[in-house]
Amino acid sequence: MTSLILFVVVLFATCFVPLVVSQSLYFTYIGLFNSALFGSIYWVVSRGKPANWHKLFVTIGCFITLIPLVIISGGVNSQFIVLFPMIPIPLALMSNSRFSWWVSSFMLVLIFTLLIFKDYLPDLTNEVVSLHKSRSRAIWVSLAIIISATFVMYFDRANRLLRHKLSKQAFEDELTQIANRRSIMQLLQEKCHENNKHWLSVLMIDVDHFKQFNDQYGHPTGDECLRSVAHSIKHSIRSNIDTVGRYGGEEFLVILDDVSEVQATNIAEKIRSNIAKLRIPVAVDATSKVSVTIGVFSTIRPYTDGVEKLLQSADEALYQGKKQGRNTVVYYTAQDKTLKSAST
Repeated sequence: MTSLILFVVVLFATCFVPLVVSQSLYFTYIGLFNSALFGSIYWVVSRGKPANWHKLFVTIGCFITLIPLVIISGGVNSQFIVLFPMIPIPLALMSNSRFSWWVSSFMLVLIFTLLIFKDYLPDLTNEVVSLHKSRSRAIWVSLAIIISATFVMYFDRANRLLRHKLSKQAFEDELTQIANRRSIMQLLQEKCHENNKHWLSVLMIDVDHFKQFNDQYGHPTGDECLRSVAHSIKHSIRSNIDTVGRYGGEEFLVILDDVSEVQATNIAEKIRSNIAKLRIPVAVDATSKVSVTIGVFSTIRPYTDGVEKLLQSADEALYQGKKQGRNTVVYYTAQDKTLKSAST
């Protein structure tokens, strides 16, 4: 988009300005070159997904466009140099404030270089400007660049904080501070399609008798119970590899990466045991125990039967655990398609 805007602006200036302003033909030739340059840049950038080299490509294009115009039209006194303070803004939108500051630093050095060598630069405008005025103009343009880059820095910081907040709202469960259903299902979909021949295990976890617990002690205590269970699960798995998410209500889903059926069952038993040790405060001087039932399903990737079938298998194991009296781990064996209990 930045390339398209610059292309339209340069093309307009090239075609319209010569009709109303008396100027050297060199400006028209440079303008035509700039139009072709930014037309090419826009064509290249718009053909694919944004890449890291695009920002450098557009930046170089900006300076190839502006620097010759500035040099032949009076250096620091050029009418085109007022565009310099605008450059950090689109660069920050394309990249980040750090890259924008690097480019701004380059422009500051360039401005004072133009001031030092102003007497050696060709000026096709033939405008006579005093040294005092040139120095003042260089200082004001430099200040404008610094202000622009500073504004961009604060804008970029605020934008990053906002995006982080929105990302949390979109992918994190507000109550338990773990992945929400949308996030965990998206990850599971990706894991199922990975063609690496590695194990993929899922645990479907349900808090036993949670409805009665919620009715007896109230929703605030029920919320505290869910937070405690989520915290216990999160600290029972590998934090940098495995993922836990709230599947819905009192149900949680755990994705274990590169974990076999036996290992997944052991991890599930560890989770069940850790949660059984929890004591949920239900009154000023009273606590209550909580337990979970866990269904386990493991497979080798890619899993071509789909996420729904995978979750159905884990849910069948979970349902079998509830039939056996809850507070247990049941795993679904993919080879013989049978349900087996791992704990009582």
